[in-house]
Amino acid sequence: MGACERVEELLGPMLVEMVNCDWPQYDELVVEFYSTFHHREGSFFEGDTISFSLGRMLHVMFIPQFAIASGFYAFEDTSTEEFTNGLRGVYVNPRELCVTSAELERFWGTIADRGFSKTNLITSVRDPIHRFVLKVFSTTLVGRKSGKNKAN
Repeated sequence: MGACERVEELLGPMLVEMVNCDWPQYDELVVEFYSTFHHREGSFFEGDTISFSLGRMLHVMFIPQFAIASGFYAFEDTSTEEFTNGLRGVYVNPRELCVTSAELERFWGTIADRGFSKTNLITSVRDPIHRFVLKVFSTTLVGRKSGKNKAN
């Protein structure tokens, strides 16, 4: 399997379509969205958990609404226990349907040269395809406050 096919397999069809978009207004909309996107941590079902501007309109919603609007989840998916409990973060002590820090450390050990930490460097990821996909996620889907070379 070639590099392009591996990236497409890791990203999935929706993200591939988004990355490949070449419509002239796409760049403007992406900049507007990411420069105004705000997620209020600790909230999930509160109406103003997520806010952003798109097409010069302010949108305010809670996480399930955003999941549906983004196309990543169908309405039925947002009412499942996996959705409501599985997207809450990483925990030290095991919680049903959640990732533990030990599981995350074990996973990181399969893809990186260094152990998992709060300041993971993208350069420690061995496979350049995984490095590329992690960079896509860490700089687009997951907002970062700083650190151009970080992967967490």
